[in-house]
Amino acid sequence: ILSATGCQVTEALDLLTNVGTSGSIWNQRLVEAGRVVPDSVQVFRQTYLQWPANTRRERRYAFEAHILPFVLSASLKAIVGASSPIDFGALEAEGATLIVDTSPIEETLVRDLLTVHLFQSFLNWIRHRPSAQKRPWYLLLEEAAILMRTAALVDDVASLANEFRNDRLCPIISFQSLMQLHQDMRELLYSFGTHVIGAVASPEEAELAADFLMRYQPWMVKHEQAVYGRFD
Repeated sequence: ILSATGCQVTEALDLLTNVGTSGSIWNQRLVEAGRVVPDSVQVFRQTYLQWPANTRRERRYAFEAHILPFVLSASLKAIVGASSPIDFGALEAEGATLIVDTSPIEETLVRDLLTVHLFQSFLNWIRHRPSAQKRPWYLLLEEAAILMRTAALVDDVASLANEFRNDRLCPIISFQSLMQLHQDMRELLYSFGTHVIGAVASPEEAELAADFLMRYQPWMVKHEQAVYGRFD
């Protein structure tokens, strides 16, 4: 809803606090969002807007805890609260390279949330861009353990494996160790077509990789030794 109205995550608290009140600008913005993301707006109207004020306040407490760092930190607010979001369409038209580096953000939770938000925003744009405008994209996720260890993103990463040809997207995912990943994510990544594997850190990790990549051949002769002698 925020993205559909040209707003940023820093305005989420204002939306949840004031939407539905008399004279609120969010009432008109919700109508505008309904033309872009009608399903999302319908769910929002049928759930959040139907709750009593006390229920709304209780339900948004946990969400506010995640959003407040982006609102209170000047640097984070500058990153996620720009007047307009990243225009992936313009970057595509220019053939430009977009580099996102979240390493300067010291708070682990905030860095993870920001990374996940950017990743999901990009995938959402990829899925909904017009077919006539589809140019090839190379998506490089370096040190991707932050994303890959998140169980909630299994479906999003699965879409890369299942739909990347239709979306003309070439995902390249790198990480240090299989042990950094959620179990479901390990199985999913091994469904990708090409793997480049370096040295592994432990026998357990080597066995895990072998289980996924090596075909099981129970009748294969693994060792031969010639024995000479007589048998009466």
